[in-house]
Amino acid sequence: MNHIESTFKVNASKVVLSVVFLILFTITLFQIFGASVDYKTYLDFIAGVSIANPPKEPFAFILRELTAGNSLLFFAVFACIGIATKLWAISGLSKYIYLSLFAYFFSYFFLHDYTQIRVGVSSGIFLLSIKDIRDRNLGSFLFKSTLAIAFHFSALIMLPLYFIVGLKKSIFRILPILGIIIVFINVNLQFIILKLLSLNQFINDLYMSKRGHTESIKILNLISISYFLLFYCISLIEHKLDKTDLVLFKILSISLFIFFGFSVLEMPVITYRIYEFLNIVLIVLLANIVSYFKQKLLLTIGICIYFVLHLLHLLFNVNIIA
Repeated sequence: MNHIESTFKVNASKVVLSVVFLILFTITLFQIFGASVDYKTYLDFIAGVSIANPPKEPFAFILRELTAGNSLLFFAVFACIGIATKLWAISGLSKYIYLSLFAYFFSYFFLHDYTQIRVGVSSGIFLLSIKDIRDRNLGSFLFKSTLAIAFHFSALIMLPLYFIVGLKKSIFRILPILGIIIVFINVNLQFIILKLLSLNQFINDLYMSKRGHTESIKILNLISISYFLLFYCISLIEHKLDKTDLVLFKILSISLFIFFGFSVLEMPVITYRIYEFLNIVLIVLLANIVSYFKQKLLLTIGICIYFVLHLLHLLFNVNIIA
């Protein structure tokens, strides 16, 4: 009987994931909620029109050639890969798949797969690589990293991430605070990073072209504060976390350190990119955290409210839909 129930649950999950994929794919492909802020730029890129900051990643050009200027097919390929990889990763990592799906829809679906479609594919592949980081499967991880980088250069952060996550977990408790300390003592990271990047001309040119145009980061905003508080709430049960959740916890720590510590850079848009890229682990981590508490319903409701508010932030503060 238990075997039959287990098989039924697995099959039901597959059906739900398939239906969710078709719905999200359709929403993205036809921009049902309105054109995203990046949509027109992609249309110009596909049509070969000169734009200010065109994609530099190889797969964007390869797909443009393969789709022969067909914008619908171009968007379909990105939507298919971006959404499918995330659903695949969620099904393999999340203890509460439906809660992770809710979190995904109200956050990274709109931010990445609806708007930033190149990084959307990269972040999906990144989620798939979590098991490789956990199991220390370097070969498989490097393969996925290469694919992710070919879609968006934000995925370059994956390369050092594999080795950093292997460090002792005690280090990660203090990383976000260390990032804040760097801000307050005003460490000149810009000088240090430019010196290191000067060792490789390609990476240096990439950084200079992608770092953005804003002069400073407002580190104490509602999102960063909420992430910081979530991190230290989770740290209270860090000793209970299983191998998967511990990896996700460490990645969140690294993300917060980068956001706070690298906010001192002169043109820090690249910091936002990395910060957003890594924080996709929250759609799995927060769902999994529910399993460690008895008051599961109350915590689930709280997580749902949090992600609804997150979407409202994206819509009305970030303005991801034009």
